[in-house]
Amino acid sequence: MSLNNANLPQESSKRDIRVDAPVELVTGHANDFLSNNDVESEELGGGGIGVSQILHALRRRWLPAFSIGIVLATAGVALAWVLDVPEYTTRAMLRISSSQGSLLKQDGEKTGDFDVYKLTHRQLLRGPFVINAALRDPEVAKLPVIKEKVDPVSWLQGALSVNFPDNAEIMEVKLSGESPQSISKIVNAVVQAYMDEVVDAEANMRRSRLSSLERAYSETENELRSKRSEFRRLADTLGTGDTASLSLVQQNALQQFAALRSELTRVQLDLLRAKGKLAGIQSSVAANLTEPVVAKKPVVEEEENAPDAKQDVPLEEDSDVELQNILASDEVIAALKSQIMQLEAEILNVEQTAVPGIQEQYVGKYRDTIVELEEHVRLRKDQIVKGRAQWQAANFKASVDKARSEVVLLEQMEKQLVDSVTTFEKEAKQFGRSSIDVEMMRTEIDSLEGILSRLGHEIENTKIELKSDSRVTFFQDAQPPKSKNPRSFAKIGMFGFAGMMIPVAGFVFWDLRSQRINAPSDISKNLRINVLGAIPFVPRSVLVNSSRNSKKQEYWKNLIAESVGGIVARLFRPSATRQYRVVMISSALAGEGKTTLAGQIAYALAESGARTILVDFDLRRPALDTAFDVNLVPGVTEWLSGEVEIQDAIQETGMRNLDIIAAGDWGHNSFRELTSNRMDAFFKKLRQEYDYVIVDGSPILPVVDARLIGQYVDGVVMAVLRDISRGVKVEEARELLNVFNVPFLGAVVVGITKEDVYNYTSQRNRKKQLVHVES
Repeated sequence: MSLNNANLPQESSKRDIRVDAPVELVTGHANDFLSNNDVESEELGGGGIGVSQILHALRRRWLPAFSIGIVLATAGVALAWVLDVPEYTTRAMLRISSSQGSLLKQDGEKTGDFDVYKLTHRQLLRGPFVINAALRDPEVAKLPVIKEKVDPVSWLQGALSVNFPDNAEIMEVKLSGESPQSISKIVNAVVQAYMDEVVDAEANMRRSRLSSLERAYSETENELRSKRSEFRRLADTLGTGDTASLSLVQQNALQQFAALRSELTRVQLDLLRAKGKLAGIQSSVAANLTEPVVAKKPVVEEEENAPDAKQDVPLEEDSDVELQNILASDEVIAALKSQIMQLEAEILNVEQTAVPGIQEQYVGKYRDTIVELEEHVRLRKDQIVKGRAQWQAANFKASVDKARSEVVLLEQMEKQLVDSVTTFEKEAKQFGRSSIDVEMMRTEIDSLEGILSRLGHEIENTKIELKSDSRVTFFQDAQPPKSKNPRSFAKIGMFGFAGMMIPVAGFVFWDLRSQRINAPSDISKNLRINVLGAIPFVPRSVLVNSSRNSKKQEYWKNLIAESVGGIVARLFRPSATRQYRVVMISSALAGEGKTTLAGQIAYALAESGARTILVDFDLRRPALDTAFDVNLVPGVTEWLSGEVEIQDAIQETGMRNLDIIAAGDWGHNSFRELTSNRMDAFFKKLRQEYDYVIVDGSPILPVVDARLIGQYVDGVVMAVLRDISRGVKVEEARELLNVFNVPFLGAVVVGITKEDVYNYTSQRNRKKQLVHVES
């Protein structure tokens, strides 16, 4: 068994080509059709539809789209030709002036106002009011084209064309039909009804408007006259009608009111203090009258010889400090006390110096004199106290009278101020209300004067308009046309273009909904999947002449070898963290190039000198046995069921360093064997015998086989076929692998154009070996 060539994608339905070019593996170079392609460095692309997606969809579907489009375009052109029957067209013209004709020279209207005026009259001419008036014309009503219509009003509204050519002041009224006499009569009848019912009615409306304006002017003038009379009466009452003067008067009144309120508050406080003072004086008088201050005579012992019989008894201590000060400053009392002190000094001197007989004689005499002097002191104090009490009584009475007079005066002032404050408060409020009334009345008068002025201006303008020419004048009536209109080739072309584009748009929309992969960037950016490389399509001309060794054949062989070599170098290059030795090649759905990719990778590894084995685990739809021309059995199924040993299932491909295990004969128990313990032993045995194990797995989404086999491999590479694979299915397949904890290494795009591949052809005939991993 030999492998002359391997399967590669091409631009045919089978997508097979046989090549035997050696594969040059450049470590670290990989497939450089994308730079920095790792998913971690890619930004998530937008999901919107762009021009590129539309062009790719059109590229895929152009043949059926344009084929059906040509058929529909032809049918559309034929239909337009049949429907576009040449008819007669007649037209009448009226002049719409851009400004109102006036006896006085005035500026023209604004462009916006004129545009609105034109649109309004176009709608009026096509309105049911004018159309009904035209159809009431007996000459028009008996026309066959009118009689055969179920709703002639609606038909005429739709068929009648009213426009302004070149946006000029000319209004063109057109109607098309098969009878030139009928359409000309209808157009003339419509124009005449428009002139009678709209244009002439405008003059009547102006007259009616003039009457309304004059009536409103008279009513406004009477109301203004009444308001002015009322304003004069109010101004006479206030003394002025000027708002500023009223504000000044009101401000003065408020200032006087504030001053009176402040004075009233001060007087009330003074009154409270005066009443308190009067109450205090009256309380003091009552206290002094009930407890008078007197000097008491000292008590003397009856026995004259008692030691203290002649001793003075002082006056009771008085609480009146003022009285004590008066007594202390009295000269008589001071002289008497001085004599008493001298006598007491003499007694002391006699007692110290005289003999006892003489002491008694002089001491007794001195003591009698002291008693007399003390009696004089007491009498003098009584005299002073009585005099002071009389003075105090008179002083208290004067103070009470003064305080009462002050209270009476303050009460009178309070009453006068209260009356004044009340009066000024009423005046201030009255001035406030009056000033507001004056201001409101003045505003009403100003408003009425403005309205009266505008009414007068409108009346004068309306009178001038009644004497001016109408803005709408008849310019040209409709004449029966002599020739039919030419066919509208623009309309026919639009039908053809629509017939062409409808199927094209439909096919493009249908293709866009499928979200097919157009380029490697759709995977790396939109799906955030690491792209390991890409394999180009091989043109049919290369496949037909595959036996010839031409430059073109050599170019494609080198290009494919470079592409596959880059994928292998990137996938199996030595790593400090992990070395991938058992890799499964799968796809989201069937027919997406996984078998082709698996064969090319195995071929490249064997060419590099690594012992490689290719295992067909697509048990339900095997293809490697046909591609490499080996027997289907014995294979994986027979080994899993225990029918053969693993060495019996291994077959040679005829290529050095490359062996193969076919799928075998699929049976009902084969699925159960995929979950048995023999799977682990199967892959352990292959790891011991070979450097690399490439597994051609089944599609991920349709069946569960690939997910189960993925538990025993180092990683899965997904083949994505350009123009066939769908992005949503690729994403679903990757998520399903993540659910089963199957390592996902990236994707390889199969079938891209040669421009998308890094076009590098080595000029040096050399090979670089992969690092051999010992088991």
